[in-house]
Amino acid sequence: MEMKRNNICTKLIVAALVLSMGIGAGVPVYAAETSSETVAAEQQERQELTVAEKAAAYFANFPADKHVVSAANLLERVAAGEDICVLDIRSAEDYAAGHIQGAINVPYGVAVAESLDKIPDDIPVLVYCYSGQTASQTIALLNLAGKDAYNVSGGFNNGISKEEAAAGLMTTEETTFGEETYAVDEDVQQAMVEYYTVAAENGSFNMSAEAVKNVLQDDDYYLVDLRSENDYLKSRIAGAKQNIPFGQGMETALANLPKDKKIIFQCYSGQTASQTVAIARMMGLEAYNLSGGMGAEGGSGWLGAGYGVVKYTTQQFLNAKVERYFANLPDNKNQVSASAFLTAVADGEDAVILDVRSAEDYAAGHVQGAINVPYGVDVAAALDKIPTDKTVYVYCYSGQTASQTVLLLNLAGKQAVNVSGGFDNGISKEEAAVGLMTTEAATFGEETYAVDADIQTAIEDYYKQTAKETYGKNNISAAQLAELMENSADEICVVDLRSAEDYAAGHIEGAINLPYGKGMQENFSILPTNKTLILQCYSGQTASQTMAGLRVMGYTAYNLSGGMGAEGGSGWLGAGYELVK
Repeated sequence: MEMKRNNICTKLIVAALVLSMGIGAGVPVYAAETSSETVAAEQQERQELTVAEKAAAYFANFPADKHVVSAANLLERVAAGEDICVLDIRSAEDYAAGHIQGAINVPYGVAVAESLDKIPDDIPVLVYCYSGQTASQTIALLNLAGKDAYNVSGGFNNGISKEEAAAGLMTTEETTFGEETYAVDEDVQQAMVEYYTVAAENGSFNMSAEAVKNVLQDDDYYLVDLRSENDYLKSRIAGAKQNIPFGQGMETALANLPKDKKIIFQCYSGQTASQTVAIARMMGLEAYNLSGGMGAEGGSGWLGAGYGVVKYTTQQFLNAKVERYFANLPDNKNQVSASAFLTAVADGEDAVILDVRSAEDYAAGHVQGAINVPYGVDVAAALDKIPTDKTVYVYCYSGQTASQTVLLLNLAGKQAVNVSGGFDNGISKEEAAVGLMTTEAATFGEETYAVDADIQTAIEDYYKQTAKETYGKNNISAAQLAELMENSADEICVVDLRSAEDYAAGHIEGAINLPYGKGMQENFSILPTNKTLILQCYSGQTASQTMAGLRVMGYTAYNLSGGMGAEGGSGWLGAGYELVK
């Protein structure tokens, strides 16, 4: 059942990507046939479109290992006699001078495509070249052809030869393929032949740092940085147009790249960019790799060539992270209902649950599987224990402190969502909660997760500052706001995050309107930097998210507890205060 569901998802993804790619207009011949004058040409076009569809789905089904193994891993497996196929795609001369035991020489180029029927599809295929770049292209194409292929990171020169274990595993004895043959997708094979033919005429699609520097101002070229979002936001090549972090999910961004530009991909060492080049070209893009990637001073790549980068301060980096959070805000606004949350718990979803209430309230009863991380510096201390590869449900009492925490966790790379209404106003009101409560404590597993040092410090500072604030947990009551409006009106700015329609129907006197939602960061410029901001929404939850982000950006900001609320309830209206139009 799960396999069928995955296949359906893949087909839906491919259909959407193919539409966005606009296949058939101005793309390389191996991605789509441009002529449809004859029936034969139309048939060929449909067949080649299948190759593009496969390429479009490549990153949608991308594994965590990114089809890469270390040189040490390769050598361990060779030494252990593991049943693998090792391909050395260096030149015949370099192969003859010495190679890894059991490696078969298939020089980079059309020879790879012509060997498809001899390359096993039932065992892992480990591929090495000189630096890992042409092997990265090759393993991408081999995976499209149905092989379980991996690039040996660093290749022979920068990886294998640096390992002490390599000395005892070298040979000059040639190894050849066995007699067995394997079925080959003729469309993929033909596409690979054409790919390698074009590559031979274009330097294996590698561009030197100097060549890239010379075309950065040319409008025909478009530089894409594939490094992590954090590294991109801290420093990057001045001419970079876009950041697409390499990994699963990048297929949509690839499909939306300009079709009329020559795309240059740049990563850390040139290896993941090379893998991307192969897939992008199969998708119809004219793509190239910045050889050596960003590299390092005194080494290879951009920095090795002595070229500089634009560097950003820690505050600029944090500002950019917050802006990206709101720019990419999902439709659910990183919130789920208590009902949906409890359904996920009952269904046994593989997720993490954080209860950020006090240790005492957690001990008195909590949702099954919830881990207690009390709101405050404990959250910062737990960052390296909170998974980045699964949903993190967060609940507090009312949804407000959990909303603050959710924004901060997302900045740290977690997939965190707030359980709307928290424990008191959401979970405890659901009938399903009764059967899902426990007093048994849950704890984190042994695995740890990397956390950016600047973000770690920012979150620690956030909670430390919060503990010192006059207004507890950065929440201000309606009565406290009314007092400020009476005595210090010139020093505060009330920011109403509700819709423009609701704001127009009635709002707190003097409030400005900044509707909460995706893209709201584009209007942060209306916020005064010399005043204390009081963020107000409907219930205090989306305002808490926004407030946390603005505080990370350096604003002095608080959440109006309970938000606008309702008469007879909480918030501004619950306290009996009036609105103006």
